[in-house]
Amino acid sequence: MNKMKLNKGLPVRNEVKAGYKKTEIGLIPKDWKVVILGEIGTFKNGINKGAEDFGFGYPFVNLLDVFG
Repeated sequence: MNKMKLNKGLPVRNEVKAGYKKTEIGLIPKDWKVVILGEIGTFKNGINKGAEDFGFGYPFVNLLDVFG
């Protein structure tokens, strides 16, 4: 069998699915943009929030949510 027949129907490595785009961090939805977090928000250190604090006020992300 030749290589062409073996590869038929397989996705090409550099192919980008519809609705996505290539960026420096990989594929992302085409209506998203890559930004530096400090450009769109502020960082506060040492804030520990309990479950009762979720759902209102300032949005926040726990470091473990990002790197955990």
